[in-house]
Amino acid sequence: MVNAPISGTITVAYETKHAYGIKSNNGTEILIHLDIDTINLKGQYFDSKVSQGQHVTAGEALDNF
Repeated sequence: MVNAPISGTITVAYETKHAYGIKSNNGTEILIHLDIDTINLKGQYFDSKVSQGQHVTAGEALDNF
């Protein structure tokens, strides 16, 4: 499971479910990238829990793989 390290808004949620961008309320931006060559899996084995534009809180699940 991958959890949000900060509270903020999901700015990027790739269709392949391998990366997420979060922008915190104070403007800090974070990119979370899951593993290497995961784009080749085309989302297989990933279970995204969030979507672009959604607000998350620190500790909230982003993906379960």
